[in-house]
Amino acid sequence: MTLERRLFRDEVHTTLRREIVTGVLPAGAVLRDGDLAARFGTSKEPIRSALQRLRAEGLVDTRPQSGTRVALLDEAAALDALELVRTLSIRAAELALPRLADSHLEAMTDANDRFEAAASAGDLDAALTADDDFHDVLLALAGNTALVRVVHQQSDVLRRLELAQFGLDGGTSSGARHRRFVAACAARDLPLVRDLTAQVWSSLADHLSKGTA
Repeated sequence: MTLERRLFRDEVHTTLRREIVTGVLPAGAVLRDGDLAARFGTSKEPIRSALQRLRAEGLVDTRPQSGTRVALLDEAAALDALELVRTLSIRAAELALPRLADSHLEAMTDANDRFEAAASAGDLDAALTADDDFHDVLLALAGNTALVRVVHQQSDVLRRLELAQFGLDGGTSSGARHRRFVAACAARDLPLVRDLTAQVWSSLADHLSKGTA
């Protein structure tokens, strides 16, 4: 596969992934190879490749006689995934903190500034991009590609459910949590970093549990 084709395949995957997570493509929406190829102005090959990746990530499913559809929201499965993400995120923080430099703190601060501004303006896509940038700083520093892959995959499933149920909160609570997290990292306070990481996912678990009650 040429570099150009690989990059285009990745672009299709990224676009569809974001549209599923944000609800632009709702649960149950049919995804036809031909329609998507026409939309992106490409052949069916990169479309099928992107859909295969989305299927592996749990965002679409394919069934006989039904074709490929956006996966239904599964609250019970999300709660199971949340436990995994919480554990791996804490481990990522443990691995990353000794490698943290001032430039990484600046990158997190910048990402959070962009997140708060976008959330306040109701710009969901920009808010999600900035939030990803914030959390990816430590994930990248962890230096474990398998860990990063699983966290990204499961976080998409969780975020999709969270946005469907609760939407953005204007960035107030998440932005404040981000700032506390940066301060804990700057102080190299590993116990607090662990605790704040756990709080992110425990808070979401509480919300989802209420939503499924």
